[in-house]
Amino acid sequence: MGSVTVRILPALALAFGASAYTGTAMADASRCGDRERMVAHLANKYKEQPTAIGLQNDGQILEIFSSKASGTWTILVSRPNGVSCVAISGEGWQAMQSPESALPADPGA
Repeated sequence: MGSVTVRILPALALAFGASAYTGTAMADASRCGDRERMVAHLANKYKEQPTAIGLQNDGQILEIFSSKASGTWTILVSRPNGVSCVAISGEGWQAMQSPESALPADPGA
């Protein structure tokens, strides 16, 4: 299997999964739009706030929004041009303690 195939298969799986999923945010909001409008919708309708963020190799920003109150979560992918798309969303969000925060404080610091 070539490197192009290896890169395309996960992308196709994500695209198929996202298009087939009818979770909370995807069912109620258009899938793509202006980032500010998308973020406002997640905050107003689901009480979701940014939980994590990462920069993809292609310059897109991946953000995870979640709500402790409702337990909902959404993964939003934002392009450099300001267009954001809901990749997937769901319910039952549970925050986990990161390994760094579980370690005892360094007494020598």
